[in-house]
Amino acid sequence: MRFFVDFEATQYSERIINIGCITDTGAKFSTLVKPARKKDRKLTRFITELTGITKEMLATAPSIDEAFNAFFDFVIANSPT
Repeated sequence: MRFFVDFEATQYSERIINIGCITDTGAKFSTLVKPARKKDRKLTRFITELTGITKEMLATAPSIDEAFNAFFDFVIANSPT
């Protein structure tokens, strides 16, 4: 099983704002991530236009810990036993 992972991040503070993954069997995972520090939630117009992610979307997103826990659960659920 192979996993293809993609991260989106803010432009200047380089904080993760999205985790995406697809497996070689087509299973998909995606979640937004709310940066912990308020100043890191500022998105440039470039990032919003590139990703479609807005600061309003991040306001209700899970924390980085919650997002990675969900991602790890996805990996475990989609790994051969």
